Amino acid sequence: MPKHNSFEFRKFVSGIMGDKALCGMVGSCCKIEYLNIFFCQGITDRSLIKIADSCQALQEFHFACTHLISERFISHILNSCPNLLRFSIPGSC
Repeated sequence: MPKHNSFEFRKFVSGIMGDKALCGMVGSCCKIEYLNIFFCQGITDRSLIKIADSCQALQEFHFACTHLISERFISHILNSCPNLLRFSIPGSC
């Protein structure tokens, strides 16, 4: 049986999702390598920091609503996710 050296989980999150739903999803998917969150109005630092703490394998993080991103979260994700290669927060909602 061949061994697989890489694991990729792509999750696209959009629509009406708040902190509770996002925390639940991310908490059960700690091997996420790619996460793209867009048009989610109920997201705060609480769930974004949980992403940084829970997803150590995260390599790419894309977030469309820049007004929801705080300097605290940016600092936290950059320090907590050693595998992060791409961090994108283009435009605003």
